Parts: sequence; structure tokens; C-alpha cells
Amino acid sequence: MTRHLVSKIGPVLWLAPVVLLSAVVFSACDSGESVRVENHTAEHVTVYEDDAVVGTLEPGQHDEFGILPFDDQITYSVKAADGRMLAERSFTWDEIDDEGGITIIAETSGP
Repeated sequence: MTRHLVSKIGPVLWLAPVVLLSAVVFSACDSGESVRVENHTAEHVTVYEDDAVVGTLEPGQHDEFGILPFDDQITYSVKAADGRMLAERSFTWDEIDDEGGITIIAETSGP
């Protein structure tokens, strides 16, 4: 009986350290923040991170873009289909980390 019990417990014992290690690794990797972009216009817009397209938004839509720690600064911009700049913000990792994320709102400027 004891031998049978040990053979069933054995596989469970090696699993505990694996689960614990996985939890530590995943919590260490989850040190990112996010940039939330809101499209408050009636236009389809494109979202850029340092001049590279990272997404598009329909009118009234929003999205979040995950960011891991970085050096220097990055710039997020939102442009209309005709190239007009609707919103732009540059920030450092310390700024985004201190604020717990950044929100950028694209709005149509006045007439």
C-alpha cells in the first residue's frame, strides 16, 4: 500500500517546483505598461510608435498597446488617413511607469 501511494505522489512532487518557478518567471516578465489610444474622431486613424505602424482604429474605437521597459524615449502618434497629425506624445519609461500607463486621445481640431 505504501509503495503504491509513493508511486502516485512522486510525479506530483516534481510538479510543485516547476509550478513555483513558472509563477516567479511570469511575474518577473509582467513588468510592462501600456499605451491606451482613444479615437474620438469620425475618421479611421493609424497609430504609430516611433514612425512604425502599430495599429489602426475606427471612429470611436480604442486599443491598448503593451510596452516593455525601454531606454531613451519613444513617441506615439495618431494620424488621419490624409496624414494630418491628430495626437502625439513622447515619453520615457520612467514617465509611463510613474503614471501606470499613458492615454493618448485623438480628437479632431477645430475648423
